[in-house]
Amino acid sequence: MAAYDIELIAQLSGVTTTTLRSWQRYGLLRPERTPDGHRLYQEADLMLIHNIRQWVEQGIPVNKLKPMLDGNLSAVMDEWEPQGDAIHALLVKGQPARLRQLVWRYGREYPAARYIRDIIRPLRRWLKVSQSPLAVQQLSMLDSALTEYATFVLNSTRKKPGAPVMLVTWQSSDITDVWLEAIRLANEGLRLEVLISPVPFPVLSGYQAEHVLLWSDIHLSAAQQQHYDGWLAEGIPVMLIGPGAVERRMMQRVESPRAEGLDLDDVAELD
Repeated sequence: MAAYDIELIAQLSGVTTTTLRSWQRYGLLRPERTPDGHRLYQEADLMLIHNIRQWVEQGIPVNKLKPMLDGNLSAVMDEWEPQGDAIHALLVKGQPARLRQLVWRYGREYPAARYIRDIIRPLRRWLKVSQSPLAVQQLSMLDSALTEYATFVLNSTRKKPGAPVMLVTWQSSDITDVWLEAIRLANEGLRLEVLISPVPFPVLSGYQAEHVLLWSDIHLSAAQQQHYDGWLAEGIPVMLIGPGAVERRMMQRVESPRAEGLDLDDVAELD
C-alpha cells in the first residue's frame, strides 16, 4: 500500500502543507505517524483531501466539515458571514494582534481565492463605502494585517528553484488589492516577486523573470497600450492582469504561457 509524506501528499493534492496541518487540527485528517513522528498519508487520505478541498471551494467553512464527515449534513452552513463577522469584531475592538492571528489562521484554512473573494473583499468594500473616520482606521488596521500575511506567504514560496514570476504594479488606486492578488497567485504555486509601488514606465527588458504580470485597475491609455504591444512584439513574456485588463483578445497574440509552465487560470480576472 502506497504511503506518502506530507510534502508529497501536498504536491499530489494541490493543498499546502500548512493547510493540511490545519485540517488535521480540525479533526478532518488522521495521518499515521512514523516512529520518528513524521506524518504518513495513505491513498484513502488523498481521496479525502480532494473531497475536503472541493467542499471548501464550494463554500463550506472548514469548521463545519467535521459534522459533515460524521454524516450530519444538516450541521453544514454554506456561508462565510461568520468569518467576516469575526474579523470585523476584532477591528471594532481595536485588537491588531488578535486580528493578525485570525487573518493568518483563515489564510491557512481556506483556499486563497475563496478567502479573498468571499471574506476579505466584501469586508473591505463595506469599510471603504462607510468613509467614517472609524471605518478608515479599521480598514488601515485590516490592510496592515493583510500586508504582513502577504509577505509571509511570498517568503514561504520563494524556496522553490528557478526563475520567479514578477508581479509589477503598473497603476493602482488600492495597493492592498495588489497584495491580495499576490496572495492568490502564490497559493497557486507561483514563485512570486512583487514590485508593489506603482511603476508608471516599466523597463521590462531588465527583469530576470519567467513571466511578468502587470497589474492595472483602470483601462490602459493609448500610450500604455502602445507600450504593451511593443513588449509583446519584442517577445517579452508579459501579461496584463487586474480589473483594468483590457477586454481585447490580446492573449491570442501571445505565445501560450502553458508552454512555459504558467497556466492562464493562475492569473484569472478578479471577481
